[in-house]
Amino acid sequence: MTIYTVHAPAGRDRSAEAAESVRFVKEGFAWPALFIPFVWLLWHRMWLPLLGYVLALGVIQGIDFVAGETIATVVAIAFSLWFALEANAMRRWVLERRGLPLVAVVEGSGRESAERRFFDGWFHDQAASDAPPPPAGRAVPSVRATPSGVIGLFPDREGR
Repeated sequence: MTIYTVHAPAGRDRSAEAAESVRFVKEGFAWPALFIPFVWLLWHRMWLPLLGYVLALGVIQGIDFVAGETIATVVAIAFSLWFALEANAMRRWVLERRGLPLVAVVEGSGRESAERRFFDGWFHDQAASDAPPPPAGRAVPSVRATPSGVIGLFPDREGR
């Protein structure tokens, strides 16, 4: 199963038009960011990370000039791997700066499955909030917290 973070505009609007602006970002390694980083950065319109990537390439060129080709090659490979590992985290950062904060984390066998799972809950929550409140005479179930505040297998063995 793959884990995705979901980013949506702040607010309570859960219309079909608002669903168009929801973004799903896969957790983990970004293969396109390893093999075609410029295209990947331009595709996602990540201007500040693109500037940082170009500056890092300039530093690697400086290392090549000062320390030699072998060391610069090792640094370039390490940088490329690091960039591909952190590319989706940078994408999340850019989405939050654009006003699309993290609203959920979903998992699915693929992106389509994760989207279906998220939107089923998203529209279900909207329908529940649009429903009238329960009658005053009926008890509403609530979640009880444990006295110690510990959640786990042995909450009564806190600190032992």
